[in-house]
Amino acid sequence: MASTADKNPQHHTQNMKKRLQETVDHLRQDIGKVITMYRPHAAREDTDLFPLLRSLVSANDTMRWPRISRKMNTSFSAPTASRR
Repeated sequence: MASTADKNPQHHTQNMKKRLQETVDHLRQDIGKVITMYRPHAAREDTDLFPLLRSLVSANDTMRWPRISRKMNTSFSAPTASRR
């Protein structure tokens, strides 16, 4: 049988606020871990990979990248329902 405290809407609201805060804290920790893991990769892309790529690919080819990227994104998109 439910106690008087369980029937109190303020008690329920306090419990929900506590759960929501725990969820927010957990998400902040997880996002912090992702950022910590990603930083070295982003730094390497900026200092090693992109300059090397620019040295291998001509400026003219670089200008075509957005168009090539769009083609690649559309070719790898999720399959759609076939038309009849």
